[in-house]
Amino acid sequence: MQSAMIVGGQVMVMGLLTLVGVYSRKMGYLNESSARGLSAFLLNVSLPGVMISSIYRVKEDRLLIGFGLAFVLGVTFHLIGVVAARLLVKKREGYEPHAERFAIVFANAAYMAIPLIRAALGEEATFYATAIITVFLTFHWTYGIAELGGGFNIAKLTKNPCIISIVVGLLIFWFQIPLPTPIIDTVRLVGGLTTPLSMIIAGIFLSDLKLSDLCDLRIYRIAIIRNIIVPMVFIGVILLTGCAGWFESARIVAIASVYSCSCASAVSVILMSAALGKEALHASKLVAVSTIMSLATLPLMAAVADMLIK
Repeated sequence: MQSAMIVGGQVMVMGLLTLVGVYSRKMGYLNESSARGLSAFLLNVSLPGVMISSIYRVKEDRLLIGFGLAFVLGVTFHLIGVVAARLLVKKREGYEPHAERFAIVFANAAYMAIPLIRAALGEEATFYATAIITVFLTFHWTYGIAELGGGFNIAKLTKNPCIISIVVGLLIFWFQIPLPTPIIDTVRLVGGLTTPLSMIIAGIFLSDLKLSDLCDLRIYRIAIIRNIIVPMVFIGVILLTGCAGWFESARIVAIASVYSCSCASAVSVILMSAALGKEALHASKLVAVSTIMSLATLPLMAAVADMLIK
């Protein structure tokens, strides 16, 4: 229960950071163009810093085993999302479900989960989170782009700065290459910008929405699937397999995976929908409701995981 309270506190901080983005947009300090520039910085510079700093540590066999389990669990909850999206969001005449399916499958794990995991579970758990983010990026640039009508993009996946940083980080980890203190400190500081920037960017995109835009009950249905149903099914899979008891740190891996799975819809659904001409306004509504709802559902899922996964 203590972990759930820590998660709740961190989620409130993220909510306030989102309001900073809304305020900055309303006051004219930042705009959508600024948000796109900050998003590019986030993806290409700041998030890779998180990846390297999270992986940079003394090599232990249990860490490698935990990384492998985290990868498998990451694949599992993305597949659960794919199945849920296909079964629960149907295509019908005059309606395209692509953004909604994307919003169900992809949680904001890269930006929201790591600070939650660090605060509630400790630094070691962030190492496992990098495996989950690897899965997220792989699905994002293959299934995700295909769902939005852009086709598989393996080239972008292999050139993705986050994937490259994870590979570099794992090489440093495997061969135990020491980095000078000023370099690793710089990497950590740059990585520390990830969460505040990502929430501020979300606020910028959400600032143009009106209350009337959030009256569509279908949006809330998608948010419930993303924030509650998919994580609950995932928790059920963890309990059925008993994987949380497979080795010493397996419970930490399992709970870190639940935190990642329970995050709100990824902000990238807005960016990718806009880039591919797929209902960017509707995508903004999906992210807005899912993010607001996560203020309650994320601590709830954390409490359920803490209580059930032993």
